[in-house]
Amino acid sequence: MLFNKLISFSAFLVLFLAGKTNQPSEIRQFDVLLTLPFVELKESPQEKSIKTISDSFSIFYNNNFILYRFPYTFIEQHNDKLVNIEIRFTYFIFKNGSTYGYSYDPAKYDSINILNVDSILYKQGLGKTDIMLDSGYQINEVISNLDNFKLTEKYSSIAKPTRHFPDTVVYSYTDQFRDLPFSFSKKLEERKKLKILKISGVYNSRFDDEYKTVLPKREFYFEIKPQYVIKDKFVFYVFGLHDKAMVNE
Repeated sequence: MLFNKLISFSAFLVLFLAGKTNQPSEIRQFDVLLTLPFVELKESPQEKSIKTISDSFSIFYNNNFILYRFPYTFIEQHNDKLVNIEIRFTYFIFKNGSTYGYSYDPAKYDSINILNVDSILYKQGLGKTDIMLDSGYQINEVISNLDNFKLTEKYSSIAKPTRHFPDTVVYSYTDQFRDLPFSFSKKLEERKKLKILKISGVYNSRFDDEYKTVLPKREFYFEIKPQYVIKDKFVFYVFGLHDKAMVNE
């Protein structure tokens, strides 16, 4: 068993080094950042604080392949004592339009899984979510060329479907990256012929009937950030591996 693992690791290392020397060109990276606030209530309704949940993942594009990189927290313990905690990544690559893709975990060099694309993207990559709030909202401000955005639209609620919806939503567009397949809202992008790079929303301070207390003002963000320098060498390895597989098909 140990010998087989050593052979597997050796093969993995050779492929990884080969991927570094034969790196595919024109890889593009986009980071997707999510920040969501929630109100944490204490024993007394008057005691409360705003907690923020932050999440992110990265998307890489090369030719007809798409690669998602998902972070996870690795915790190492020994005799119930915390030894190490760090952020690690899993990778999922698929050919655009394919039903299945391949999942890689560098920490498990001999583990490559074939998984359903839609299932993975719905579970970890926002799937086909369309963040378009049209029912119960009206546009009240449009600004051109604000903060490096081509167009900014501000919507205010006139009749929110539920209290969980924000009071104000702002969509920020660019005239770049329109060929980027990932989208926060295909409907709005098709309507404007622009790309949404950021969505932000505000919940106004108000009295909540359920909790019988005044909830504070809070904001959320969804953002796409293009990266112009790719530092993750494992990305080149995975793309290089699938470039070779495509050539050999």
